[in-house]
Amino acid sequence: MSARGNNIVDIGSAIDGAEDAPILADEGDISPFGGHDDDDGLDAPPLPLNCPIRCLGVQDQRAWYLDINGQIIALEMANKHGKNSLIGLFGTKLGWLEKNFPQWSKPKKEYDKAEKRWVVVEESEIVGWDQAAASAAMIVECTRRGIFDPAGRIRGAGAHRGGNDSLIIHLGNTVMRRALRIEGAIAEIEYHPTGLHGDFVYPAAAQLPRPWPEPVGDRVADQVRAIVASWNWKRPLLDPLLVLGGIGCGMIGGALEWRSNIWITGGAGTGKSTLNGKHGFLAGLFAKGALRSADPSAAYIRQRLRNSTIPVFLDELEAEEDPRRNKAILELARISSSGDDAGRGGQDHNSVDFTLQSQFWASSILIPPMEPQDRSRWAICALKPLQGGAKPPPRDAKMLGEMGRQLQRRMVDGWQRWDTTFEAYRDALQAMGHKARACDQFGTLLACADLLLYDALPDQQTIDQIAGMCDVKGLREVADAAEEHELCLSHLRTTMVQSRGGDERQSIGTWVGAAVQEMIDPLITDDKARAYHRRLQELGMKLVTTTDKGAKAWEPTKPGYLAVANTHQALSGIFMGKKWAGGVWSQALGRCPDAIEGVKVKFGISSLTATLVPLDQVIDESEIPSVARWQKVGE
Repeated sequence: MSARGNNIVDIGSAIDGAEDAPILADEGDISPFGGHDDDDGLDAPPLPLNCPIRCLGVQDQRAWYLDINGQIIALEMANKHGKNSLIGLFGTKLGWLEKNFPQWSKPKKEYDKAEKRWVVVEESEIVGWDQAAASAAMIVECTRRGIFDPAGRIRGAGAHRGGNDSLIIHLGNTVMRRALRIEGAIAEIEYHPTGLHGDFVYPAAAQLPRPWPEPVGDRVADQVRAIVASWNWKRPLLDPLLVLGGIGCGMIGGALEWRSNIWITGGAGTGKSTLNGKHGFLAGLFAKGALRSADPSAAYIRQRLRNSTIPVFLDELEAEEDPRRNKAILELARISSSGDDAGRGGQDHNSVDFTLQSQFWASSILIPPMEPQDRSRWAICALKPLQGGAKPPPRDAKMLGEMGRQLQRRMVDGWQRWDTTFEAYRDALQAMGHKARACDQFGTLLACADLLLYDALPDQQTIDQIAGMCDVKGLREVADAAEEHELCLSHLRTTMVQSRGGDERQSIGTWVGAAVQEMIDPLITDDKARAYHRRLQELGMKLVTTTDKGAKAWEPTKPGYLAVANTHQALSGIFMGKKWAGGVWSQALGRCPDAIEGVKVKFGISSLTATLVPLDQVIDESEIPSVARWQKVGE
């Protein structure tokens, strides 16, 4: 028989004597490494449903809770679930822990000689609660609920925009919600307890004033506007309207896409403190619904606000105060206008998140210097000295508090038409020639004033008349707001220089004007004789005309530019210590109207990349003769 046949016989003999393999696992069982059955009993039981605190989740070895008072608390899992920490969470509801996690005393036993055994003479009894078992169950419940990232999920006191564009106002001890109009019906105002609602946590806080319980007519808004108008404003019609709109904006600011800030300025005897001081008219209207401080830092404001969106009042923020402190506060107000979240690192290596969606009010004799992006976020309402016989505003705290609650109810009831109203005023301002930022800034204030003054959106003629008070040319906030390229060019133009020691110091703008005259003077034809033009090149600047290949020395019959090198040691000295240092000046100058960027220009013997700024942006047009003027001079 072949080898193959022998193999088959051997295999058959082996199979005939084979036994079934032992059953080591039932069908559906999971391998010993990596799993368990449903009936293995490894899952910890959930906390009882009637637990007086709320487990929110875990993050970075911290467990998050809502305590008995509705405050949000984070405890380290490793070492912060001690007895006192749990007492702080449960407060007066400690009995729940004793009921669900009892701590039993040991039974008392005595030896019975007759029976020759130990006999229980005193049964075990509950003597407290088991801290280890309770903390373990709480941590497990937090892990069961998954990851809880507090960033962007915690909503503090103040207004917020909810789902489907509903208006939510966190009032500290309760949460108010006003839905949008549904199928022509006005949705009722709802009040809910603080805590977890949807994806957001509304932790309990100090109680804020509630909106007036009943609908309010427009009389209260007219009354407040008349009281504000009793101050002596430089713009007697517009400023009281802007302040009224600012009051409405502060009531629901956190729910808006843009928050318009108000700066009240004026000398001694103008009534700033009576209007915006600690015990002033505005303080009475907002009562406890605002954060107020006379000498705050930006860090203090952030830490006090945390996740709140209530308005911030700053009294006497003067120009002569610490400029770094003022700058930090103004930056905070700038971020808060458009709304954003901010974060800071903590000493325990855990980050702290802040919500910046508050409206800011400030008052001072002199306004500190501001960057253009800061100034565009403030409505500047200036006061003149009070006139003799001026009637003092009401100071009754109770009356002012009631008026504030009534104004807040007007804003809540008007929320139904907010988007339509804002768009109407924004479009009207845009039609007048305002830029987008001014449309947001003043459109918000006018729309808020509208919600307070009217029960329905006025006709287009009325809207145009109201918006017409914000004339582009007469509005100081717009007229005084220089663009970034204008500020940079102004610094360059007004920098003082001298050609040699002992020479008279002159501005660079003067040198540019002198260089223009040299170029158009028919008697000066030699480049060596054009002293000012040579001096400009030593500073990294040159008068040029564009060509197909780049640029060359300016020809007076063609459009002229001032070429400014993107990198140059002399220019680095001119911009040292300024925000345009390090070559950033090229970015700012590149935003000048009709500027040309990235052009190769020869400065003396060096060829450098430059930004070309039209001459009429640098010096007055009257110093640049027309082509006809050059021809006449040439003759």
